[in-house]
Amino acid sequence: MRFALAHLILACAVLMTTATASATPLFMGLGVPPDLPNSFAEDISADGRVVVGYSEVIRFGEPQSGLDQRAWRWTFESGLTTLDPLPEATVTRADAASGNGSIIVGTSQKPGVSGQIDLSLSAFRWTSETGTVGLFRGNAYGVSADGSTVVGIGDPTGSSRGQAVMWTLEAGLRGLGFFPGGRETAARDVSSDGSVVVGYGDHGGTGNNEEAFWWTESAGLVGLGVLPGSYRSYGLGVSHDGTVAVGVSIFVEGPGETTEAFRSTGDEGMIGLGDLPGGSFRSQAHAASSDGSVIVGYGSSLTGGGNLGAEAFIWTEDGGMQSLQQVLVQDLGLDLSGWKLVSAAGVSADGRTIVGYGLHGNRQEAWIAIIPEPSTALLLSSGLAVLVLRRRAARGR
Repeated sequence: MRFALAHLILACAVLMTTATASATPLFMGLGVPPDLPNSFAEDISADGRVVVGYSEVIRFGEPQSGLDQRAWRWTFESGLTTLDPLPEATVTRADAASGNGSIIVGTSQKPGVSGQIDLSLSAFRWTSETGTVGLFRGNAYGVSADGSTVVGIGDPTGSSRGQAVMWTLEAGLRGLGFFPGGRETAARDVSSDGSVVVGYGDHGGTGNNEEAFWWTESAGLVGLGVLPGSYRSYGLGVSHDGTVAVGVSIFVEGPGETTEAFRSTGDEGMIGLGDLPGGSFRSQAHAASSDGSVIVGYGSSLTGGGNLGAEAFIWTEDGGMQSLQQVLVQDLGLDLSGWKLVSAAGVSADGRTIVGYGLHGNRQEAWIAIIPEPSTALLLSSGLAVLVLRRRAARGR
């Protein structure tokens, strides 16, 4: 019996030691900059190694009043480091990272009169070689895997209308157009190869009538519709392969507003993802894995840690929408004492590494979580379960 137990222990040890870092459950806070009270993760590189986001505080008095917001980059090796802003800018926010995290895009603002922020937004692109470089007047929200394509909101024609835009190394800035009769569009994400853009735009007239879209060179803007009973939708993310769009559909306007996260494909159309149990019905999807099989965002629950009971979720076709915190604690045995995970903002290509922000004590802090591959976790748990059963059997003899 001892010989068999020894071999079982050795087999489990080998299985553990040969597993990659991505196969090991992990949760950790990313910290905050030295002089700022919080941190918010906005995206993670496709390889799961680089996280980007921002920290902010409202300052009063000298030397500078108003919003102080700084973009940052986090890695396992270097921790959290802030990015240099554009000249004279005091507000800088990082929103997206390239496939390996070497290129980061976001938005900077310069202080206006009396410390107020003016409307001169500058989309930027950052690399370690060039630092922070301005691209165009507007906001940058998404970047392709190789960093050569950036999407966001701009005004390429000088019409004073916000338009979904694409910037490339080869061609510079171009507008992606409007819906017929529409006044504004916004691009929020782009596929890894830069060929598919997801965002939203209005249809003109009065009232809120925004609709999620995806854009390709051949088809232009294609509306994704809304969920049944809803009256507007917003596309917020796209899978790395460009086949799945995610976002939110709005049902009721006002204090009792109801929202539902959606997943949309060319074949299936728009499908609602539901909400977490408890609380008001509110959910929103932010990002998807390489093939769209894993989606992250936030839902509403009685145990949520943020406004309106917001709580980070993970969605898969087999498991549906689940509380990410419950998965990490109950299924993987991780210790999240003192944490409430409010929202998940980004996910790696393989769907195993997720980032977002939560309440940690008395501050809001970015976090990273790694979920092992099911096969590895099953083998480990099965091996350990057999070990426990054999130990019990041995004790009973």
